[in-house]
Amino acid sequence: MSVKIILSLPDELASRMRSVIPLSEIDSVIASLLEKEISIRETALYLTAKEVEEDTELRKEMALWEDSCVGDGLDEEEQDILSAFEAEELKPITNSQTEVIRLTKIFKATVNKN
Repeated sequence: MSVKIILSLPDELASRMRSVIPLSEIDSVIASLLEKEISIRETALYLTAKEVEEDTELRKEMALWEDSCVGDGLDEEEQDILSAFEAEELKPITNSQTEVIRLTKIFKATVNKN
């Protein structure tokens, strides 16, 4: 399967291309050039990702950030209680508990939208 695309080339380059590349070969020449360029960029991207993964100092720093920033700030027991309230297994006792649950639902809905 192939996809048709439209390319814009500088006039001089298009003129030189037409003078040395037969019309029947232009598609394959461009495809070959693109394949080489994409391969180079993919290799560079892979090597960068590999370097990041192997950077132990960065991994330690990322773990610190994850531990301090990821999640909702509730410990396991608090999360269990909140989940029970959300599942309506527990009914709020005070107005402040009701307000906390209401605000938590609003926050989660806002975060899920983004």
